[in-house]
Amino acid sequence: MWDYFIRRFLLLIPTLLVITMIVFGVTRIAPGGPMERAMMEAQMISMEGGGGRSEGAALSEDQLEQMKELYGYDKPIHEAYLIWLGLMPRELNRRDVNFVDDKIELTVRMRVPAFHVAALDWNGDGFVQATELPESVAGYVKFDQLDTNRDGRIDGWEAEAESASIERARERVLVQLIDGQPQIANADETMVDWKVRLVESGEETPNVPRAELYRTRYAGVLQGDLGKSFRHGEPVLDVMLERLPVSSFYGLLTFFFTFLVCVPLGIAKAMKHNTWFDNG
Repeated sequence: MWDYFIRRFLLLIPTLLVITMIVFGVTRIAPGGPMERAMMEAQMISMEGGGGRSEGAALSEDQLEQMKELYGYDKPIHEAYLIWLGLMPRELNRRDVNFVDDKIELTVRMRVPAFHVAALDWNGDGFVQATELPESVAGYVKFDQLDTNRDGRIDGWEAEAESASIERARERVLVQLIDGQPQIANADETMVDWKVRLVESGEETPNVPRAELYRTRYAGVLQGDLGKSFRHGEPVLDVMLERLPVSSFYGLLTFFFTFLVCVPLGIAKAMKHNTWFDNG
């Protein structure tokens, strides 16, 4: 019995994977997806702004590339599926860096994701000292205000203060172009593990070297991140939880009436086997 249950349970995993592959592939290939809808809306706005002229309706290559990045169409379908599933890291906070006027060094201010002061406890000793604050975000952490007992560290109830949660912080990222390849010069000083790569130059500045700054994070189905609803503009999980009570009520009600009808009917058919009631 247990062997049969285990075999059936293990068969569930590849079945779910195949189903998700098919559904994901259909949503990527079928016309009328979020990418097409966004392009149509952008073209309509462009036409209205240009007085209805068709010349203004066309989107530039840079705009199309930004839309592909936003909706995940800039990756091959197999990579996009693994990213959506959560087996490959997602690229976030992508930003272009153009080395204009033959510059080989640029400073870019990048948005740091919201974090708690406790995340700065790099050595894991249970408290945060001023020396542990990264220079790039030290100005956003109100250390003196949080250190109420003036012992030179933030711990215990001090870390429970509202100001211990840092939002909308930015840090300075120094990008250098060395031998034609971009590099982050102050990687040891930044809080976020930023990454950089060389990309194709834009159509407006074809001769200007162009790099792209970004960070990576695993954010897929396996991590509980179902993405954002294109129709409602809210996280999919929030939309599901909002509608779960109503769906559960009608689901349980249907199950109750089905059970109430089918079980007595099955017992009656078993008791009157091979009669007109069973074969009718």
